[in-house]
Amino acid sequence: MRGLPSATALVVAFARAVTTDPTTGGPLDPIAPDLLPRGVSAFARRLGRDAARGGLGSRGVAAASLGLVDHLRFRTWAIDREIERAVAAGARQLVILGAGADARAHRMAALDAVPVFEVDHPATQALKQKKLGRRAGRTRFVAVDFERDDLAEELAGAGHDPALPTAWIWEGVTEYLTEAAVDATLAVVAARSATGSVVALTYGTPELASFGRVLHPLVAPAFAVLGEPLRGLMRPSDARRAIERAGLSVASDTDVEDWSRDAGARSPRLTIAERLLVAVK
Repeated sequence: MRGLPSATALVVAFARAVTTDPTTGGPLDPIAPDLLPRGVSAFARRLGRDAARGGLGSRGVAAASLGLVDHLRFRTWAIDREIERAVAAGARQLVILGAGADARAHRMAALDAVPVFEVDHPATQALKQKKLGRRAGRTRFVAVDFERDDLAEELAGAGHDPALPTAWIWEGVTEYLTEAAVDATLAVVAARSATGSVVALTYGTPELASFGRVLHPLVAPAFAVLGEPLRGLMRPSDARRAIERAGLSVASDTDVEDWSRDAGARSPRLTIAERLLVAVK
């Protein structure tokens, strides 16, 4: 909602806080609890410790989320891996579009020497900066409303260098944008991407989830009540065309079953119909 921090950003932070890295069994995101309201933060920390022990409490929360916690567990891991690969291949800066409660700048060793630009709505950024305190200085915050502001102008003003290869993350955002807004953002990304740049973009498909036929009539209204209606669901062919219209090339397009298999873990029983598209310049 305008003027308030993103509700979905807090949901994502909670999910990351209560689950584990699928390859190590350790905390998936040790910073995530710090970004939550105080009482919720303490609860999330307890569940995170329970998850590391394989306890029933964390498994119950994961089941109650109807696949969301498990989905975000693997989605976070998959994007982390793509960013590590991009930095190893020469990306010199990272831009996180619609950063929300993303804590990669503070938890990923691969980003220690990489400038990180976080683009998001001012209300969400204000809450995040308050929660991080002095640690917020690690990040260059770029306040942008994707439907109204000039992304290219704001990035330039924050010091983003289009002559250097950039890794871009656009995670959990396109579902809430119009096709025109998605195209406009991708045009800026492409224009400010030097050769060797990488874009990791997620998008939701109309199926919504493996249980979508049962709950589909309830999902869209629920997001609308949160002030974040689903407006940008795409099929894989739609997402590919959007990438190609921007002059980028699709390198891969995967889903949670692919991510869990690559992590050497069991695929979730309930799945969310969201995919990760990686494109290159």
